[in-house]
Amino acid sequence: MDQSNDDQAGGVSIDSKGSTIIKGDVTGRDKITNNIINQTIIKNTTTSPEDESVRRQRAVLLEKVENRWVKRALEHSVHGAALLELGKEVHSGLVEHPWEMNLRVPGKDERRVPASENIADLFRDLEQSLLIVGDPGTGKSTTLLELTRALCVRMREDESQPVPVFLNLASWGNRRLPLADWLVDELNAEYQVDRALGRIWLQQNRLALMLDGLDEVTVEARRACIEAINAFWTDHGAMPIAVTSRLKEYQECGVLLIFFGGVLIQKLTDAQVERFLESGEQPLAALRQAVHSDPNLRELARTPLMLSVMALAYQGSGAVETGIAAVGEGDLRRKIFAAYVQRMFELEMRTNTLVFPREQ
Repeated sequence: MDQSNDDQAGGVSIDSKGSTIIKGDVTGRDKITNNIINQTIIKNTTTSPEDESVRRQRAVLLEKVENRWVKRALEHSVHGAALLELGKEVHSGLVEHPWEMNLRVPGKDERRVPASENIADLFRDLEQSLLIVGDPGTGKSTTLLELTRALCVRMREDESQPVPVFLNLASWGNRRLPLADWLVDELNAEYQVDRALGRIWLQQNRLALMLDGLDEVTVEARRACIEAINAFWTDHGAMPIAVTSRLKEYQECGVLLIFFGGVLIQKLTDAQVERFLESGEQPLAALRQAVHSDPNLRELARTPLMLSVMALAYQGSGAVETGIAAVGEGDLRRKIFAAYVQRMFELEMRTNTLVFPREQ
């Protein structure tokens, strides 16, 4: 092959001194690919030991993430009452593939993922860049928290792995900063990470970004937020990143995230709902009977959040007044939440843990 053509085509190699050489121009989505290749090469070369003080600070950050998001938010959440194996479906059309040539196989753009498949394995298979979407209450944040937990475990086993940090995107729309600047501020506010150190960790791809709630960014700023994420990841293509959003709000933005994969969280099947209600045995007998007899209630129960709320609201109850004659789903949902609130007040008064009077 002619040498000039070879140089023009570009490529990645390592010279005699162990330095990485990238030939050709690196722009846009190709830059992401080259960043990933670069980081793979760097990981396979000898690096100097990390400063002990920095290692301690990474360990402190990991502990904060585990305590706040894994132990409290995930394991003690309302969803904890019904942590089920959620169905997932990979959709290539949800994202724009970073490579210019998207290697799609005809008829294989969407594939159903077994509910038992570990989200961390799926994250790895999709090059550690993942969009998680679904309808309200289907378990998007729970899935992201499960991924956060898996990445925490991975770092416990190998401290060279990036620290997963769980952050909510809602505040991005307040100032619309470049994502790196916003991340530095959020790391400082949420985890007390020194801003200078946070910026270094971002530059070195020492973090795994778990960004929840794209749909919580204000409507007028949502598209700009996606563009800010894309701009950031163009320069940090080796940094693990996952983003959640409601499907409808994401689709309305008119622009796609440049990630390697998107996953649609499915609603629960009738069989899954039945298994959960049966697992409760007698305490959920009345709820199980009501779900069987009320089509509207049965449809609501296919959403993990609503199933959790129902279980907590009616556990041990001898009867469930679902309001079969309700005008619509909204009325039924309000009845269920009212029963849930009533039940929570009863439990708090019974255990003397009531913090606020009912009026407040």
